Amino acid sequence: MSTISTFPPPGFPPAIRSYVGAFVVRRRAVLLMRAAGAAVAVALTWIILVALADRALQLSGFMRRILLLGGAALVIAILLRGIQRHRSN
Repeated sequence: MSTISTFPPPGFPPAIRSYVGAFVVRRRAVLLMRAAGAAVAVALTWIILVALADRALQLSGFMRRILLLGGAALVIAILLRGIQRHRSN
């Protein structure tokens, strides 16, 4: 995907520039909200699965910390992916 330094180009009428600019802002906001929603969904799923595994297997404290860090890393990766998409659009 190529990036244009000034979009829409300066030759467009002000009404079209305003409309396209507002569309771009809404699109970026939607991408960020989708990433946040996906991160929350993954976090809740992870919490439930780890709680069930802990209950069934009686995990040690060390293993619980490892799973906590893994879940946090997963959520951060999803949020960073959303931010990357936000910047590329």
